[in-house]
Amino acid sequence: MPVNNTFEVRAKLKDSHNDIFTANRTVAIRLTGGDSQAQLRGDTQKETRNGRVVFSNLRIDREGRNYRIESLLKVNGKKFYNRSNKFDVIDDDDDDDDGISIGGSLFSVDLEGLPDDIIAGKVLPNLTFTMKLLGNKSTGGTVKLKVKDYRGQKLDDALVVWRKPELSATVRSGKAVFAEAFFTQALEEDAELIAEAVRFVGTKKFTLPRVHAADIDVDISRITTNAGNTEVHGTVWVEGVECSNCTLNAYLVSSDNVKDASTTTTNSHGAFTASIPAWSCLSGTVYRGAVKVAHRSDNYYAWVQSNCG
Repeated sequence: MPVNNTFEVRAKLKDSHNDIFTANRTVAIRLTGGDSQAQLRGDTQKETRNGRVVFSNLRIDREGRNYRIESLLKVNGKKFYNRSNKFDVIDDDDDDDDGISIGGSLFSVDLEGLPDDIIAGKVLPNLTFTMKLLGNKSTGGTVKLKVKDYRGQKLDDALVVWRKPELSATVRSGKAVFAEAFFTQALEEDAELIAEAVRFVGTKKFTLPRVHAADIDVDISRITTNAGNTEVHGTVWVEGVECSNCTLNAYLVSSDNVKDASTTTTNSHGAFTASIPAWSCLSGTVYRGAVKVAHRSDNYYAWVQSNCG
């Protein structure tokens, strides 16, 4: 946020039952961190209305890093504090309208790359999350993704990123990018994609369009160890037809270590064997991973899980 740019602080008061505290109370705010000589200019004490209060036209008069806005509320003689996320104040001419929520909410999270028509097993365009905190692009942290169905049930493996053991991406220059992501199953409309920002604490929910059934089906019949190499045996169908002469890549994940298999081709019945060199599969261990199939200039993806042995 630029020096002396005006911004607002929004606070919401809830009681121990997570209900809005409707009684009107006086809330005071102050500036912490950053430059110890900096001052928070503007009206820093106001009364709530229906549990909410907005402090408008605030300014900070010095540059600095890792500032916070801290709120103070007194109830029955007891003091209650809450703090915002950290943010920086810089010296430039950015005229963005800035704001912050007490409690650590992100000011904004925008999503690009989610198409209107989604087919499970088809790779998505890059999912790009742009984050701003008090109008500044956040320069660090991690974004994690999860999916919930229309009933709010969490779907742990509905969305997968090729060659990554978990759905997370590092924030660089204010953006977190998920490349080669794909849905593993059909989803009804109104399922939710949830982005969780770690370090810059906050979440943002995005409504998903309907995810259509997959064009690819992969059955893993067994995972075995042969002369110190792990072999994945299975059969693949694309668009309901045995995928003869398809080119495959596969990987497995164990203890969050990603191991690639060598490229192989299917036989005339869609059966394939993908070998992972110099990696022993422990009998009875559950392994997860994915198969990528190149077929007629298209790439299809399928999530797999199987026991070794």
